[in-house]
Amino acid sequence: MTDPSPDQRIVPTRLSSASLTSLALILFILFSTGAIIYYAQATLSEIEDALPIQLAEQENDIVTLVTRVGDLKHEIRLARALSTGVDLVQIQRQMDRIGERLERIREKYRFRDLIGVSAIHALFNPMLFDVRNWLTNGIYNLEPGSDATLHIAELRITDTLTEAHDLLAQDEEDQCHRHQD
Repeated sequence: MTDPSPDQRIVPTRLSSASLTSLALILFILFSTGAIIYYAQATLSEIEDALPIQLAEQENDIVTLVTRVGDLKHEIRLARALSTGVDLVQIQRQMDRIGERLERIREKYRFRDLIGVSAIHALFNPMLFDVRNWLTNGIYNLEPGSDATLHIAELRITDTLTEAHDLLAQDEEDQCHRHQD
């Protein structure tokens, strides 16, 4: 047998080098694609796991807010029942707690409104402003602690609570329809 010429030896070496480069490139692409798919799946799983927790937190915050507004209504009703000198300090404290809760909700759920938090906020914030104003300055010629002023404040709160309950019932119904689809 004769030795192959130097030109014949170079050609298989070049093909071998090109094949290795192609193989390395294909393996790199497969590995990168697998890593991206794994990352996307892991991220989606984390989001899905966290979503029920966020939803539960929002529901809890809304229930707490509605409860505090209901407590405010009862405190105003109690103040009306006590005909001797109404002390508005406890009512003012309750309004402060509601205001703090509204502020916390606004900061916490600014862009993650899953169950109508912004709509609830839009109901309660103006109501709180009105009631606070009436119980601080009075209404026209009525004193802040007068029975008429307290009655108007109670009506304003009752209307807002009714709207909030309707909104929450509608949201619950919408969620049921989404789960059925």
